Amino acid sequence: MTVPAWPHYHLVQHDDGTVTMTGPTAPHHPHDDQAAAIAAVAELAAAMGRPVRATATDPDGTTWHLIISPDETVTETGAITGPAKPARRTLRPRMTPAPTKTAPPTSEEPAPAAPAAVPAGTEPASTPVPAAPQTPPPVREPGHTVADFAAIRSYAEAGDLEKASALAAALDEAISAQHGPSHPSTLEVREVRAHLRAEAGDLPAAVTLYRDVAERWLYHGNQPQADATADRAHALWLKITDPRTAAQLADAIVRMRSQIPGPGARAYAAAQQRQAGLQAQAAGAETRRDRA
Repeated sequence: MTVPAWPHYHLVQHDDGTVTMTGPTAPHHPHDDQAAAIAAVAELAAAMGRPVRATATDPDGTTWHLIISPDETVTETGAITGPAKPARRTLRPRMTPAPTKTAPPTSEEPAPAAPAAVPAGTEPASTPVPAAPQTPPPVREPGHTVADFAAIRSYAEAGDLEKASALAAALDEAISAQHGPSHPSTLEVREVRAHLRAEAGDLPAAVTLYRDVAERWLYHGNQPQADATADRAHALWLKITDPRTAAQLADAIVRMRSQIPGPGARAYAAAQQRQAGLQAQAAGAETRRDRA
């Protein structure tokens, strides 16, 4: 069984032993100890009907990559990162699963999608462009029923993307009203909306939503999330072949890339180059119309 990369939970243990937990639908209060935090993740995994991924970080900064099953089985996966010589006892001994439990088989998630193609005549073929990372499936926000979450997923899997999008938009509105438009839970649902709009072929709407989410993740100081979401917005923008539509979104993408420029600012440079190409293309079309 492949355990998808989403949802991913982060457990951070503090010096007093309490553990804070972040991730889709995660409670915002700290847990008394790691066992309580694992039980909370397992409960969320049970709602999804499968194991989920997590990382656990000790007070000294050591991080363990884990898979947590609905029955609270915990399996280590991937490399351990952190200090070469931990200064204190880490989470690892307590994260080891009990001998009587059997962890479900797992495999690595698939590699990210190849870079999106650049529309002809808008950007040099040698210009680096971002890849479009795999987009997460719909999420469930605390206070909403499992049925709401299941409905979004079932509509999407059945191909009824409009109903799935409508329900996701309603959840976005409700969560935004309760927590604010930049709350992590709001942003997670908004990414779902963007994914569904892209699947439905509404690339301008998807680009706009992803761009909004990327800038808000940056506001939160979550650079990895900001980078990944900006890459999604940029890659979808490159797939828009209509010059006028792409040009209408160019200013927003360039502004986003001025804040989230990518490694070596290459993504920012690529966005500027495409914007210039679109402007030149529009100017040429206008000149031809004047001469006609």
